Amino acid sequence: GVMTITAGGAIPPLASLLSSENLDAQSNAAAALLNLALGSPQNKVAMVESGAIPPLVEMLSHHSANAQEHAAAALWNLASSAKNRTAITQAKAIPPLVALLETGGDAARTKAAGALQTLCKNNIDNKIAVAQAGAIPPLVQMLAQGSPLAKETAAGAIQSLATIPANREWIAGEGGLEPLIELLQSNSVVAQRSAAAALGNLAANGEICREVVTGGALTRMVELYLQPEGEAREQACGALQVIATSDGCRHYRAVVSAGGESALQPPS
Repeated sequence: GVMTITAGGAIPPLASLLSSENLDAQSNAAAALLNLALGSPQNKVAMVESGAIPPLVEMLSHHSANAQEHAAAALWNLASSAKNRTAITQAKAIPPLVALLETGGDAARTKAAGALQTLCKNNIDNKIAVAQAGAIPPLVQMLAQGSPLAKETAAGAIQSLATIPANREWIAGEGGLEPLIELLQSNSVVAQRSAAAALGNLAANGEICREVVTGGALTRMVELYLQPEGEAREQACGALQVIATSDGCRHYRAVVSAGGESALQPPS
């Protein structure tokens, strides 16, 4: 099992293999570390203490697509703890993760988007740094053209970036609204949630709110909100509240006539 390997102290030698001259050994070590990190907080701590983060960041710029994907996946997984997020950011992971969004295959881009979203969690500096590094255009492209999983992770990253006012205009300007509105009808609940929350974040900007309404988001948003056991209800409700009150409340009536009135009532 996973624990027995760690008991044998496999993590430090695997971490040192990340800097091996042998490219296959590097890639295999990253894959092995990813497996050990999954679901094991102790192993994640051991990896960081063994110095795994800097070589994983180096691997993001590797010429082997396989190695890039394993490294992005391992960093995404390690980023689940706040302490590790700091270490990953300090190792300058954001620029190569963003570069991977532009150049990687679908799987590597998906893992990179997931890692970036996780690094942005509750971190205003990182949300600004990720946007400044150029993440928004490739993320919008993933929203429009990626695989279902790529769309899902891109929507999550966009949702996080859209809490920063300056990023909102950038996302809308790159054409992010249309694919987000389409994702409200996705087969993936995760994608629906992220898209609804992202549109709510974006609609805090009055001009963007108008585009969200004219883009046809209201009917789909109300549908999500009215699903009795719907798993994206909460996000749709929040977005409807923002749309109704943003832009000088000029879309309040539109939300009501789309059937969203109960979302605007205080809970009884």
